[in-house]
This record gives sequence, structure tokens and C-alpha cells, in this order.
Amino acid sequence: MAKAIMVQGTMSNAGKSLLAAGLCRIFKQDGYRVAPFKSQNMALNSFITEEGLEMGRAQVMQAEAAGIKPSVLMNPILLKPTNDVGSQVIVNGEVLGTMSARDYFKYKKKLVPDIMKAYDKLASENDIIVIEGAGSPAEINLKTEDIVNMGMAKMAKAPSKQNATSCYHKQPAQQTAILFWLFFYRFFYKLIFLCVHFVFFHT
Repeated sequence: MAKAIMVQGTMSNAGKSLLAAGLCRIFKQDGYRVAPFKSQNMALNSFITEEGLEMGRAQVMQAEAAGIKPSVLMNPILLKPTNDVGSQVIVNGEVLGTMSARDYFKYKKKLVPDIMKAYDKLASENDIIVIEGAGSPAEINLKTEDIVNMGMAKMAKAPSKQNATSCYHKQPAQQTAILFWLFFYRFFYKLIFLCVHFVFFHT
């Protein structure tokens, strides 16, 4: 079973996807079999795989960094907003239906088996899984039904780190995994970008 490393951030657009891609490239260059994973992604634009299935573009970019073909296993749930309060729900690359935010919040725990089936399949085929969170894990209103941040860390048996609001309790480290807290602003974001750019284009 693969080891996990998880990247979480303080907000959307903090640089999680870029950092996860950089880690995928670094682990590949070190000789590991590595794959990206994000249990739930929200994006209006999607990528169509060779099998005709939809997935998030960020995981496609990360798969390219890892030197492997993109697969819906890397992004089992994709939410494509249809209006201010609803999204088209895509599971394993296929449309499940359109739900309001309220309905999806009630329903999403039923998708945990799909998430874990995809994760376990990737974990059985790789040495390292680079997991990306979504938004911020400190969104208290989403804590109880979380399937993408601390909830995913727990499901993947990756250790969690108590945040500043003390909303989450620490989980025991059952495998060698690291949960990154990314408390950086634009200056650090640009610094990471330059580092990853160097890795991609100068090695």
C-alpha cells in the first residue's frame, strides 16, 4: 500500500495544485511510482480522458508531472457549478445528476465508497499518493461531513494536525505521511511557482 502525503491550504487559490504537481515531479525523479489524488474537485471546465470520462484539469496536470496517464481514479468526484446554489455532480467520470448545495451536502457521505475504491486502487499501484485538499479545512460549517480535507486525511490514514481554531482532533500516524499546512500568501506562492518552473523546465 502506498504512503500518503497531503497538501492543504488556508483558502482556494493558495497554490495547493501547483505544489502537489511539484511534489509529483520530484517523487518521480527520485524513482518512485507516484500518483495525484483529490477526492472532490469543483471546476467549471473539465478534461475528457481517453475513455470519454470527465475529471478535473488540475489532476491532469499533476498526472503529467508524475509521468502517468490521467485517470478518473485521481478525481472520483467533480462538481461543475450550474448556478449560484447548485452543481452538476460527476462521479467516476460520469454524470450522476444536478443537485443544490443543500441536497449535495446531505448526499455526499454516500460517495465515500466511491472515493475509497478509487484511492485504494491508486494506492495499490503506486509507492506514493500526493493528496490535495480543497479550499480550507477550517470551514467549520463543512467539518462534520468533510470528504476532501481532514475527512480525507482520516480515510487515507494520514496524520492530521490540529488547526488554529481547534476544530479537529489529531489522528494517530498509521503510516509515514505528512499533512502540509500552507500558511503562505502571494509572495510565497510566487516563490513556489518559480521553484516548480525550474524543476519542470531546467531538469
